[in-house]
Amino acid sequence: MQRRSLEEQKLDLERRRGQIEARLKSISAREASAKRKADTRRKVIIGALVLGTADADTRIRQWLAGLLRGAPQRPGDAAVLAGLIAELEQPQPPAATAAVGPEEVL
Repeated sequence: MQRRSLEEQKLDLERRRGQIEARLKSISAREASAKRKADTRRKVIIGALVLGTADADTRIRQWLAGLLRGAPQRPGDAAVLAGLIAELEQPQPPAATAAVGPEEVL
């Protein structure tokens, strides 16, 4: 059995290092993607909870409208949220003003 030269061994190790670094980079990218997906999911759940509560509680509705009006927004965000803000600022029918206190929501 012929021994590989030091140069060949070194080249083989460099090749393997490149493969390992590529695998590490791939794993890190998948990890970052999973974190972003989890963060987005949390935001969707919280948003649905807040919007659902705003439908049932005038105080939460007013709070949310004020929060959205005062929040710094990019032009595209402002256009998307304008309809929601207008909807939140509309008076609600008396049946929709259920007594869900902030202590129950928050």
